[in-house]
Amino acid sequence: MLCMVLEAFGAPLIPQEREIPKPGEGEVILKVGACGVCQTDLKVCQGNHPAVRDVPVIPGHEVAGEIVEVGKNIDKGYLGKRVVVYAYNVCGECEFCRAGRESLCTNLKGQVGFSMPGGFAEYIKIPVKSVFTIDDNVTYEKASILTDAVATPYHAIKSKARVKEGETIAVIGAGGLGLHAIQIAKLFGAKVIAIDLRDQSLNLAEDMGADWALKGDEDDLLGAVNEITSGQGVSAVLELTGNPGVESLALELLKVAGRMVLVAYNITHPFRVNSQIMVSKEIEVYGARWCGRNEFRECIELVSDAKIVPYVGEVHALKEADSVLKRLQAGEILGRAVLVPEKGS
Repeated sequence: MLCMVLEAFGAPLIPQEREIPKPGEGEVILKVGACGVCQTDLKVCQGNHPAVRDVPVIPGHEVAGEIVEVGKNIDKGYLGKRVVVYAYNVCGECEFCRAGRESLCTNLKGQVGFSMPGGFAEYIKIPVKSVFTIDDNVTYEKASILTDAVATPYHAIKSKARVKEGETIAVIGAGGLGLHAIQIAKLFGAKVIAIDLRDQSLNLAEDMGADWALKGDEDDLLGAVNEITSGQGVSAVLELTGNPGVESLALELLKVAGRMVLVAYNITHPFRVNSQIMVSKEIEVYGARWCGRNEFRECIELVSDAKIVPYVGEVHALKEADSVLKRLQAGEILGRAVLVPEKGS
């Protein structure tokens, strides 16, 4: 099988031919239908992700495909199932797993695209407990990015920002996560201010339902938000860029008792905010890490019912993975790019 391998941090991905893996007990083999390309993949390849310190590694954590082989003691009925992958191989027994917060599992068995071979390959081996069936009306391309680009902002909005009907929220960054965050916030009955530096991204944000689309570098961004909110500020901010200084902007946009949720992160530039504003407004600040398994199921259902429409901006052949990562780093990709083993398959 063809797979794209990171042999050294900061180096190009290398195409390699490897044997198709064999399933062990409790495992299945997935023929990859599509794999999303995420900013986190960039961090992995550049050596900037703390969960990946050793190479070689096959990246790719947004994976969907067809089960083509099953391991020992697994029902043959799984064969041919169309599935999407929950990227964490969790223990199911720790306090966080029992509380439905599996992304915080303290006895993690592995993570697809990090410590386990990922979806930048034609086939992957996955624990059967980590696959969830998808409807025939959902393409592999859309299903793959459901794994992160949809599920992560869903968790951030539902469980952290706790967005309620009638509230106004700001989504900073109208990219792979932000375009779905807008749709999700609208589902919860909120009005949405999308903020980005790119005109094309803001146009897409409006297509996704954003009520207002503002340039992040306009002279009086705070004034524009205050005008929209009658001087009160927004109830919640989702920070989806990881750019230095954006957290300070997010803080200023919030109303009294507002909620700031950090989804993106920046390893080289630490989080810095004005503590006086935080104290005087009683601002709540949260980090949001992916989602729990129940939230994942909810996202699958919402996508199946077309209440959330995953936005695939580009589809490329698997062998083009390195060029796609370079374009992503350069800010040239709108929405989510997806790799398929054969373009158009």
